Amino acid sequence: MAMVVPNMCNPDYRVVKEAESLAAAGYEVRVFCTWKPGARVPVLEEFNGVTYVRREWNVVGLIKHKLFGTPLPTDTVRLNNRYREEDEE
Repeated sequence: MAMVVPNMCNPDYRVVKEAESLAAAGYEVRVFCTWKPGARVPVLEEFNGVTYVRREWNVVGLIKHKLFGTPLPTDTVRLNNRYREEDEE
């Protein structure tokens, strides 16, 4: 089961409650959320049986990819590494 929300889901209680209810019923649940540079939330976390995956939404890059066939943006890898480096300090 996958859920997509246009925020960091921290806190978005309606989404969290639904996701945790589905996980308690035996579903494997992933919530795909946004992530912003400088945000002090993990890009990947598991809590109460729900996996939260946060990525920066590069809307301009996605539009260029769809319209002009340019490569998909690779910001998420760089952002994941940046977050981990900040976390270790």
